[in-house]
Amino acid sequence: MNLLKKLPLFLLPLLLLTACRKNKLETTGTLKIDFQNGIPSCYSIYTEASYYSSIRTPLYQAGYRPAAIEVVFDGNTVTFKGLNYGNYVLSACSYGTLAVQVVAGGTRTYKF
Repeated sequence: MNLLKKLPLFLLPLLLLTACRKNKLETTGTLKIDFQNGIPSCYSIYTEASYYSSIRTPLYQAGYRPAAIEVVFDGNTVTFKGLNYGNYVLSACSYGTLAVQVVAGGTRTYKF
């Protein structure tokens, strides 16, 4: 941890991107996130190219509490299922590592 404090700040993004490159994005797939241990207040989708401009959206509205949410990705399209207002589609970068970051006090990151 002391080593991280000594690194120049401009090297930190490079270090993070290098660590993320181990899990490469497949062209198609589905990820199901189970919320049995609590409901996160938001989630974000990011890629290597847009790491600092995360897309954040409320996960639930007015009493609606899904047991799970399904994230379906195909090429440049990411679809979120399990929300009370239907599917929510976001545009993602066409390359890089795609991860779903679930924030609920702590952070759990699911990588494809």
